[in-house]
Amino acid sequence: MIETPPLTLLPFEVGHARALQRGTSTLGSMLRVAVPEGWSQFPEAYAVDQFRGSVDEDPPSTFWGSYLFLLKDRSALVGSGGYKGEPSDGIVEVGYEIAPGYQNRGFATEATRGMI
Repeated sequence: MIETPPLTLLPFEVGHARALQRGTSTLGSMLRVAVPEGWSQFPEAYAVDQFRGSVDEDPPSTFWGSYLFLLKDRSALVGSGGYKGEPSDGIVEVGYEIAPGYQNRGFATEATRGMI
């Protein structure tokens, strides 16, 4: 888990992927958070495959995998993202998505700072 002042970055685990396969409302119930309209920007099947791969392929290195971005008070999921892989030559690639209702509020910047 990665903590920043406004966010908790929760490692995306196999159980989360299974819940997401059943729908965003199932994932929201599991996490006890609201999942906003429009999350995820990626097709669900693609997101589940990507997240599941990062957890199933190499469980000890899930730190370098994917995260769910939750508001610190755990009231909502605002986005997701993570690392493309482990650092190489001191460089790591990160990516993210922020739900439409939470864009332009600094959450992508904050999540990226936390991952760095």
